[in-house]
Amino acid sequence: MSTEPDGKLSDQGVTTLAALVRVIAELDGFVTVDESEAMNAISEWAGEERFWVAFKQAREGQADLSDLESLAATIDDEHARKSIYGMLRLLVVSDGTAVVESAALERLRVLWELPAGSAG
Repeated sequence: MSTEPDGKLSDQGVTTLAALVRVIAELDGFVTVDESEAMNAISEWAGEERFWVAFKQAREGQADLSDLESLAATIDDEHARKSIYGMLRLLVVSDGTAVVESAALERLRVLWELPAGSAG
């Protein structure tokens, strides 16, 4: 389960969200100011302390695009998938849509079997 009874992401959900944010934000080699602002909004939504601790762990673990499928597999709850996808979409569109970031988001949408055009 990736959400708590109150609908918030579980610790595993936040860990996966943070890892996916790090992977997607850094795909094009840098993080823009707009992406940083989106990351701050995501952290506020997920719980700032939990998010940034998980983000730091993800950075230390050096997850990359090849880890997308294994990260996606940790989320089995549809509500959590939609919520995480929506937050990642916010990140991807924050500074214009980089092709590599959009492709990663689309791959995640397909892995999670979310409908095309999902907004989270």
